[in-house]
Amino acid sequence: METEKYEREEGEAARTRRVTLRNVARAFGPLSDQYPPVMTLGEAAKASRLAPSTLKRKISEGQFKNCVKRGKSLLVWRDKFLVELMGGAPCRN
Repeated sequence: METEKYEREEGEAARTRRVTLRNVARAFGPLSDQYPPVMTLGEAAKASRLAPSTLKRKISEGQFKNCVKRGKSLLVWRDKFLVELMGGAPCRN
């Protein structure tokens, strides 16, 4: 079977790369007109490819508590949100 050569041996550590704020800022800097540093719920949903209602539910469940400003209009800090979305280290203020 061809896929066997890609499987890890027992005890072999997996390589993981952490998503950092610096990497996200570098990747989304040129797209700042499409994805501004502070995004609305709709812009964040578009960036994450989630429905706005799904994203709003996840935020209310506390999944993105370190990158959201609650209020009349929900605002999301782009870089911190994308780091948390991609499973990087949680961002602290």
